Amino acid sequence: MTPPRRPPLIQAARSGSRLALLKAAIDYAAQALSDPDCPAYVKSGLLGKVQSLSKEIAELEELAAQAEREAGATVAPDEPWDPSLI
Repeated sequence: MTPPRRPPLIQAARSGSRLALLKAAIDYAAQALSDPDCPAYVKSGLLGKVQSLSKEIAELEELAAQAEREAGATVAPDEPWDPSLI
């Protein structure tokens, strides 16, 4: 199963979403890292950047989840099925 396609870097930048931009930047870096012609010194720098971006993405996602929890936007669990109510 392939992961959902993310917007390209320019489109993500124009969206105004920092999270979308960070995720697109990681995709861009991953493409460069997978290029066999990419020099080792560039890969070294990109690996450090990917680690930094991953950490920032995790922090933003945690902040969003926390804000959602605080807003009470949780999904209520399903109630047990009672066929006698039909």
